[in-house]
Amino acid sequence: MIPDTAMLVARESTSPYAPVDIAKNTVAANGMSWFEFCQVKCNVPYYFEFRHRNHIKTWTASALLYDCELPYNFTNNITKAFGNNMVFVPADAGGGGGYAFFTSDVNQDDVVDLTDCGDIDNDAFNFTTGYVVTDVNGDEVVDLTDLGYCDNNSANFVSVIAP
Repeated sequence: MIPDTAMLVARESTSPYAPVDIAKNTVAANGMSWFEFCQVKCNVPYYFEFRHRNHIKTWTASALLYDCELPYNFTNNITKAFGNNMVFVPADAGGGGGYAFFTSDVNQDDVVDLTDCGDIDNDAFNFTTGYVVTDVNGDEVVDLTDLGYCDNNSANFVSVIAP
């Protein structure tokens, strides 16, 4: 994983789960980040929605009582995401493995489908490189590896699961 920008949206704990505040920060290569909110109040429950440029939006499993310095680790248990909407990534030479957000929602329509795969396929055909939304594995090259992630997630009907 390369460092990248992401957003965390604090949402009310009751329907319609209106956004209260949005924090933006860089997520480090190890997946860690610290998000600071201005409008969120201490000791009030909120859902938190994680957003990234080409991943499925992922919500906390339940409304969390915000204690103004709330540490939350999605990676250590699938039940940390609403609807268990994550995938297990095994350990490799670069890291210790854990749960991760689903990738390949390049058009951010809340579902990974053939539209996303078509965008990735077009950029792979054109040898697109750099910081682009269709580079879903973060290696700065759009290729068949990226298309493979999209194809798998599309075939598994990956989409946002929210309260």
